[in-house]
Amino acid sequence: MSKLARVLAVGALLTAMSLGSTAHAQDGDVHSQQAGVTQPAPTPDPQPENPPPPPGTPQNPGTPANPGTPANPGTTPGSATTTTTTTTHPPVVRPTSLPVTVSPRAGGPGTTVTVRADLRGCLRPDSGHGFFQDAGGRGVDGLSIWLSSEHVSGGRWYTGRYVIGKKDAAGLGQFGVVCDKSIVGFTNFRVQPSASPVPVQVTPTAAARGTTVKISAEVGWCQRIHIWFYDSKSEGLTMAGGAKPIQPNLPVEDGKVTASYTLTRNNAIGPARFSVVCGIDPDNARVGEAIFRVLAPNGQSSGGNGHTADRNDSQLPSRVDTGLGGTADGASQDGLDPMLALPAAGLLLIVVAVGLWLRQTTARRGL
Repeated sequence: MSKLARVLAVGALLTAMSLGSTAHAQDGDVHSQQAGVTQPAPTPDPQPENPPPPPGTPQNPGTPANPGTPANPGTTPGSATTTTTTTTHPPVVRPTSLPVTVSPRAGGPGTTVTVRADLRGCLRPDSGHGFFQDAGGRGVDGLSIWLSSEHVSGGRWYTGRYVIGKKDAAGLGQFGVVCDKSIVGFTNFRVQPSASPVPVQVTPTAAARGTTVKISAEVGWCQRIHIWFYDSKSEGLTMAGGAKPIQPNLPVEDGKVTASYTLTRNNAIGPARFSVVCGIDPDNARVGEAIFRVLAPNGQSSGGNGHTADRNDSQLPSRVDTGLGGTADGASQDGLDPMLALPAAGLLLIVVAVGLWLRQTTARRGL
């Protein structure tokens, strides 16, 4: 047998043996399935992810390592999903009103009031402004007085100052502070009435009947104003006592009141005074007076100020020498001066006595 024939015979034998083994395995599987036995599938050998290259293969330097993006502190290393952490702040609660304090809590004209407020609840603390409302303007729009001396320190504390004036109404007022044009705070303050006298001036300070006198007074704020004129015959503080009421000119501007009074024949010649009363309660009212003198016609004031009114400086003196050891002032008396009447009466008596004596002497001679 030749060599080629032997190779072919061996190949055929190997092929037959291989086909027999396959058929026997398939027949065994059929019988196993029929018996209800399930054979587990063979597990392949694990293969490395990067099998080593065959011997002799040159190594690839590869791509340099990428440092990548720094790890987010809010993510978990090794996690497949990136988680972002958000920091939440509590909501800012804005106050409905500002806390405001004042020192002192009460005072009269001339008192300096310090106003303080906490502006931490304001979006713009530098927008804080203070104001004052007296008893007459409290709660009325347009009657607030803005504080001129004010500042904000540390971006949170407001300080302002205000001096109570004579025009501020006595009674319960209030100070306030506003910021952001919407947040307002108030605190009360009591304005005490002034105890100082009312300054009163009159022009002129002395005048004769028929002269109109101008009166002015700095009353500040007053609930009620009374002006009176008292001459030398007045015996009381009211009309029953001879006081003459004077109507003030209204309204009162800048705390000043004016009035006028015309002297008449009913006003007694001599010292007088004008009085201005500010207030309702007589026990707590403020009073001011101005001294005045009512002059006789063509007369001259003898008051302490030495002023004269309605008199021509070039006119002659009113007191005239009679030549009988006395003077007469016919302008100040409606009838004959007694100093002149007595000598005249005495002379008349002498004439009458002499006449009677002559008559009696003549009658006796006739007898």
